[in-house]
Amino acid sequence: MTLSVHYWRLPDEEADLAARLQQEPGIVATPNELVESAKKIVWKPLAKVLAGKGDSFLITLPEFVSQMKIIRVDQDGVCIAVTSAPALLYDRGVFLTKKELLPTALYVSTSYLAEDQRTVVDLPTDFIRWGKRILSWVKRSAPDTHHFKTYRITAKAEAARKAGVQMIW
Repeated sequence: MTLSVHYWRLPDEEADLAARLQQEPGIVATPNELVESAKKIVWKPLAKVLAGKGDSFLITLPEFVSQMKIIRVDQDGVCIAVTSAPALLYDRGVFLTKKELLPTALYVSTSYLAEDQRTVVDLPTDFIRWGKRILSWVKRSAPDTHHFKTYRITAKAEAARKAGVQMIW
């Protein structure tokens, strides 16, 4: 099962999320991307990863890094198996144009189907508890909803929307 929160926030508000996540010692991240080999998947401090380019990241606590499963996607590369990873999947909301903003999304998997496609495997309880705390914080930081009942919006993004920015989904 996957829990998620989708919300609009302005790019400068990413620092608030990063600050909340960094309350945990040693928080690490890596871009969620296809790479040539497993050696190219490098976990770095969150601030360093978010300072780089990219729109999708995996974020976790150091004790869960060794539990990441790497899968071959095709002859061109490998990636972390997102659905079974004890990591938050963070999709960064970005401006398409100066007046069109895509939402940010955070996903937390609590369980996944094993390779036999019958057995449900639970992710570590400590990870699930941490992920739920992060999602709860995001919901509090984006208290209003916009368009869909399940899509949230921060106060700054709501002010931008009222000033003419379109919230695209």
